[in-house]
Amino acid sequence: MALLLWFAADPAALYRRGLEEYSRDRFVEAERYLREEVESNPRNFQARFLLAATLVRLDRHPAALTQLRAAHALNPRHRDAAKLLGIEAIRGGAAAEAVKALDPLVDSLPFDEETHLLLIEAQQDSAMPEAALATARKGVTRFPASAPLHCWMGLELKDSGQFVPARTHLENAVRIDPGYAVTYAVFGDLAMKEEKYEEAGRHFRTAVEKRPEDAEAHIGLSRALEKMGRASEAIQALETAAGAGPRIHLELSQLYARSGDKERARKEAELYRQLTKPAK
Repeated sequence: MALLLWFAADPAALYRRGLEEYSRDRFVEAERYLREEVESNPRNFQARFLLAATLVRLDRHPAALTQLRAAHALNPRHRDAAKLLGIEAIRGGAAAEAVKALDPLVDSLPFDEETHLLLIEAQQDSAMPEAALATARKGVTRFPASAPLHCWMGLELKDSGQFVPARTHLENAVRIDPGYAVTYAVFGDLAMKEEKYEEAGRHFRTAVEKRPEDAEAHIGLSRALEKMGRASEAIQALETAAGAGPRIHLELSQLYARSGDKERARKEAELYRQLTKPAK
């Protein structure tokens, strides 16, 4: 009873205790205090935002998204809340919601690189290529030393068929940050579209070396090898990447089918179905 009276006498006590626990990486405890605060004061933006961040750290993403929506409604101009909402909305397959939250902030001063990057990704996922290209143009103008923004600009130009300027921006991205792995996968895809398969293979191989978990880079490398007439190497490239995700098995199934090995094609297709079967 004394503890309850203490919290009642100090309205900010629950939030402060939640913040203290969060700063110590004690997220289960932080959630308890912050949830109590939100239940007693639903319009407390800071408590909702911190509760959402706590839930993210606990890998409870749908619950975090619910809190972020409420926090954003309370303060739609708060950039960090909008960015976290964007990240979680994209993760949850609600990219259009991320666009709605981030678009009003991208032109706000001071400009923020991460806001541009998240908005481009959300626009891309929402099938808004023209808007994504426009945001990328703003981004590289405002942050000319950003490898990720040059990479996105290259990707958007590639997808719109503007291969020469796309190459320029991808070259800029590599020059600015040779360690940024995504650029090499995009570069590989551009070279594939230009039918430069040897170059595509080199870029995809670099992407795979830098990000072994990138299934699309493994698939790109396999496709480049197949285009070069190196079917056995294409199969091997996928077999060694089986742990990178279900898409590898689907691609292997199709590759085996094209090579005439129907039994292995069937087995890989079945593996893909098992790995992508919805949980009951």
